[in-house]
Amino acid sequence: MKKVSVVIPVWNTEKYIKECLDSILAQSIIDELEIICVNDGSTDTSLEILRKYEKQYEQIKVIDQINGGQSTARNVALNVAAGEYVYFMDGDDLLTSFALEELWKICREKQLDVLYFSGTSFYESEELAQIHSSFANIYYRKGEYTKVLNGEEMLLELRKNKDYLVSPCLQIIRRAFLMENNIRFYEGIIHEDNCFSFRTLLSAERTFCVNDIYFYRRVRSNSVMTGGENWRNLKGYFSAFMDQMEFLKIREIKNLETVSEIENILWLLLKHVERIYEDISINEKEKFLNSCTIYERYFFKAVLVKSMNEQKREVNKVKKQIKRLKNSKSYKIGRKITLPARLVKGGIKCWKQHGFAYTCKLTVKKIVNKVR
Repeated sequence: MKKVSVVIPVWNTEKYIKECLDSILAQSIIDELEIICVNDGSTDTSLEILRKYEKQYEQIKVIDQINGGQSTARNVALNVAAGEYVYFMDGDDLLTSFALEELWKICREKQLDVLYFSGTSFYESEELAQIHSSFANIYYRKGEYTKVLNGEEMLLELRKNKDYLVSPCLQIIRRAFLMENNIRFYEGIIHEDNCFSFRTLLSAERTFCVNDIYFYRRVRSNSVMTGGENWRNLKGYFSAFMDQMEFLKIREIKNLETVSEIENILWLLLKHVERIYEDISINEKEKFLNSCTIYERYFFKAVLVKSMNEQKREVNKVKKQIKRLKNSKSYKIGRKITLPARLVKGGIKCWKQHGFAYTCKLTVKKIVNKVR
């Protein structure tokens, strides 16, 4: 049995797949790996590149299929994988050369179901680095982890340290554990990592986390991370919410603190749903609703849309109250009374941020405008 099965879905990544494969072939335990690449209906030269690598390296196995999405590709590979542990990687990302050896050793030493670790981002261009500067450190886990914990305990620790990251690229998993618990990727949607990682974590008996950076995420144009949002993003988050609710029907959570954190995770998914639904066009909304089952449509309209409309009414009510307050005499008198204090406070803040000269210049400008 190989130590690790590396699963790589490939779709139109001819520009990056060589670098990705080379980072796996450079692993210190390359002879103990199997690398399963699933060409997911690429229309560029990705398949040709994969076939060349397959002929040259015995560790590489290529599966070619019609386009079914990243989840389908991962599931197909998982069904034929034979490694003790499995690692899911994307076709445009990279690993450090000792990553899989060190991670596998920790897994074996601690007899883990799942091992979590850190990553970092690198940018395809300087422009992307400026636009998506927030991506730079989002894959780094900051907390200290010293004990092997079950899934519920690890969930609390990850959430406490703001380290709950759903990317499968930041975890290595015992393959038999996935098979025994019938854990697969949710097919037909994006943001499927939310479903997979949620089920994996809460099903695990033995988990551990290290802070070391082993993974390098490429931030590039036209990816799920950097592309604009549409009905598919809405569908992905909504399906993730529904799937996690279904899982909780069969997975009883008794610890109240864990229940609270799970509620927060679900609430965040719903906030994504609400935000995207508000932003997309009527046509995009229809595409989303047409993609739902009858039950999903009913739940969405009866529960979520109703809740959103109620929130809008409350917000509008508050806005009207604020408008009435600002138009009242007492408010206007109060503003005049507090004006000196507010000017001093604003001046001090401006001084600290921009310096004395800028503050004086701005003050003079405001006085001149008022005189005019």
